[in-house]
Amino acid sequence: MGSLLDCFSEQSPKSKFIAYISLGDPTYELSVEWAKSIIEGGADILELGIPFTDPVADGPVIQASYKRALKNPFSVEKVLNTTDKIHQNHPNTPLVYLTYFNPVSHYG
Repeated sequence: MGSLLDCFSEQSPKSKFIAYISLGDPTYELSVEWAKSIIEGGADILELGIPFTDPVADGPVIQASYKRALKNPFSVEKVLNTTDKIHQNHPNTPLVYLTYFNPVSHYG
């Protein structure tokens, strides 16, 4: 995977396009397809939102997206598998997560 340090190194001084998608909204399969299109469209970094039931620190758009995503079967394993599929398609694009402590803590 391309590292964030490489992406922001002096050898790569241009501004970066960081795109965002909420995983599982509307489906995990479409998340993979959308990620592919976003990266092929020029995103330098892709931020992946992990749905959470109480996203109080996010605005109404991400809150609504998480609510839709959580109507699908959810597990951290599903998030990690979806991330792996995205990474397999674009191994040189850095992927970062937007999440809350609770899903990570619950997973262990």
